[in-house]
Amino acid sequence: QARQVSPLMSPLCWDLAHIGHYEELWLVRALADAPPTDERFDDLYDAFRHPRRERGRLDILAPDAARTFDAQVRERALAVLRHVDFASSAPPTERCSSAIDVRSASAVCTSPLALRRAADAFDER
Repeated sequence: QARQVSPLMSPLCWDLAHIGHYEELWLVRALADAPPTDERFDDLYDAFRHPRRERGRLDILAPDAARTFDAQVRERALAVLRHVDFASSAPPTERCSSAIDVRSASAVCTSPLALRRAADAFDER
């Protein structure tokens, strides 16, 4: 899981932590102005800075640590979504765009209502 089997693919652990890191960027940090879990992750799990062929040489989280990181981020993200005022004067896309790179913000912040519904559905389980 931590080794790279092909230069065309990321190590699975990199992908797993990348997903958690971007969830933290787009939801926790952009919407709640929260601090990062680890500032090093801004570089380490940025797909634009590290092409797949080099990700196997990075000091990435081990499998258990990546799973723990993702679980903690998911808890924080769901808590943020429960308290976001989607009716505020600043559209969520503007809040996200000001907090993180615009190319990333457009992918998640285009449907905040869908995110809120997902958080509510998760709570109902």
